[in-house]
Amino acid sequence: MLAAVPAHDPRRRAVAALLAIEAVSLATVSALHLTGVLGGGTPPYNPTAAGIAEGLIGAVLLAAAVAVVRSPKHGYAAAQAGSGFAVAGFVLGLVFTLAGGRPVDVVYHVTMLPVLVLTLVLSVVWARRRSGDGSGSSGQTDRNLTA
Repeated sequence: MLAAVPAHDPRRRAVAALLAIEAVSLATVSALHLTGVLGGGTPPYNPTAAGIAEGLIGAVLLAAAVAVVRSPKHGYAAAQAGSGFAVAGFVLGLVFTLAGGRPVDVVYHVTMLPVLVLTLVLSVVWARRRSGDGSGSSGQTDRNLTA
């Protein structure tokens, strides 16, 4: 899947790889929650609800990774939307996890949240650089947009 990203575009390749790794991680943790391997906790934390949310977030991140690979024009926007959704979901999940989740769940959220934020930040910064060097879809530089 990642081979479709042009070799001369390491930034898009990196964002796609981060999104894909995050999606696989979420799919794994989702399966562990939904099968009861990572059960337990106290209300309001619910391992089944956590597994469903993690699966949904993972699917969104995988779709964003595919968009980054397939669409030079809209890939960064998809990465930003997917990463933003994931960050919001993780913050909400962390609230429930801190209130009643097991320590392993807290550690997972606290570890993954900065990685998701990093992916979001990179996709924003690199999209701006792309449009700033004249290769963006608008063809305008940042200097022209602020003038």
